[in-house]
Amino acid sequence: MTRVTTSIPVTSYAQRHADSLARPAVDLRHLLASPVRHQGPRPLCVPFSIAAAHEATRVQMGEPGAEMLAVEPLWQHCFDNGLAGHSGTTLTAGGEAVHAKGQTAEVWWPYNDTLGAGTEPEPAAATHAAWYKAVTVEMPLAHDGIEDLIEDALAVVLSLVLVIELTQEFEDATADGEIALPALTAPVGDYHAVLALGAATSTDGTSRRLLIRNTWGSGWGAGGYGWLPLDYLIAFAVQAATIDPTSLAATPTGARVGP
Repeated sequence: MTRVTTSIPVTSYAQRHADSLARPAVDLRHLLASPVRHQGPRPLCVPFSIAAAHEATRVQMGEPGAEMLAVEPLWQHCFDNGLAGHSGTTLTAGGEAVHAKGQTAEVWWPYNDTLGAGTEPEPAAATHAAWYKAVTVEMPLAHDGIEDLIEDALAVVLSLVLVIELTQEFEDATADGEIALPALTAPVGDYHAVLALGAATSTDGTSRRLLIRNTWGSGWGAGGYGWLPLDYLIAFAVQAATIDPTSLAATPTGARVGP
């Protein structure tokens, strides 16, 4: 009897890591319709990061709504549905908000950093303005220091919202945007959402980093941007999502009736 054997090629971690380091640099900052923004004392990092991803996707696809989008509608939807409070909201809830309620331009519903964890009624001007919706898609994290799915998304010009755990190293990003890698046992703080919109290998060729935009204004990092080591995601990242670009074409953009 002849025995038939098959083999499945297995790529070693070392080879995958080398392939990761060899990837070209990606920088999608040119797609952002708004400047670096500051959430102030309010716990709105998720709405701010989703809004930035939404803007970038609309710019990339040439769709209406390629402008600074209001964050309050997302927060209001989460708040009114019992999914937001002093601790913020979740990426899942924010995704539901941008799909169900959508966003209008910031000019029609300006951000008010004095509202704390509360919200405010929808302005009449916003009700009669154009609104834009989108669908978010969760991106599984590998926690392996390589994150091929994230890199593949960036390579096809998709930014991502990334939820991480705050560490002292993150808060102390240098003026060049460098974020040191914490020890695996480092104490962590709250969850925090940022926008990942690029990637590059370090100048010494030993590590891969994500280019992120924070929501703490231009005084953090390099004008509001930072370089987050992919190894940070091994122990200090919990979730990621991107905007489905195919969901924008079906978005109604006419004035809404009521809130």
